[in-house]
Amino acid sequence: MRVTLPAIESATDIPAVTNALLEAVGKGQLTPSEVAALAALVEGHRKALETADLAERVAKLEEFKGL
Repeated sequence: MRVTLPAIESATDIPAVTNALLEAVGKGQLTPSEVAALAALVEGHRKALETADLAERVAKLEEFKGL
């Protein structure tokens, strides 16, 4: 079965994705174990977004401080 998920451009998009995954389970489009696997991918992407955001913030602070 095919399920279309929203794009994740930032961490603020993640709730829409998890909501779509929960709806897919409720509609019988995906099994709970399939959603668990997809949720793990989403979490990995969330961590990558968070890491990139923190790295950007640190770089800006270092630039501001002249480091």
